[in-house]
Amino acid sequence: AVLMIHGGGYVLGTNKDILMKAVGLARESGVPVFCPGYRLGPEDPLPAGLDDCHQAWTWLLQNASNHGVDPTKIVIGGYSAGGGLAAALAQRIHDDGGTQPAAQLLVYPMLDDATANRRELDKPRHRVWLFSLAEPQKGQLTAICQLASGASKPSACSTVAPRSMSAMYGSSTSVGISVMKPKGSVP
Repeated sequence: AVLMIHGGGYVLGTNKDILMKAVGLARESGVPVFCPGYRLGPEDPLPAGLDDCHQAWTWLLQNASNHGVDPTKIVIGGYSAGGGLAAALAQRIHDDGGTQPAAQLLVYPMLDDATANRRELDKPRHRVWLFSLAEPQKGQLTAICQLASGASKPSACSTVAPRSMSAMYGSSTSVGISVMKPKGSVP
């Protein structure tokens, strides 16, 4: 099974936004895909959304047999902010000593709160995606975390910016990359 989390910068969107992708993934893979909703900022500050995703993970583990799912073969994933939440969820599960996901499927995940340290990105045309409310050297995720948390200093961002976990744990996790192609496609 796959627990797939929608994107939306932690401040917008619903699980319905990825319904067609989830249906396609379920058809292609032959496994059920579950798409939880989660609370959004700034009305519900971070880490409320991560808490909701953790609750969905726990529910899926507890109800796996009712859906014909092997709890040791559940993949967690997400798009954009959902990918960031999926990575943060995997870290939380690890920290809690819980049942680990079989894999992570992170599609353009928001993992890094410091993405714009290059001076050439200061040009106005780059500010569509690389911006900050308080610190211009910080990237999109910092600004979104500030908005989602309702705080001027996004202390909750460490829970949804897995790159910052290295500051807490002393090392970064290495991420492998796999290229996935539809059946019958030419390399």
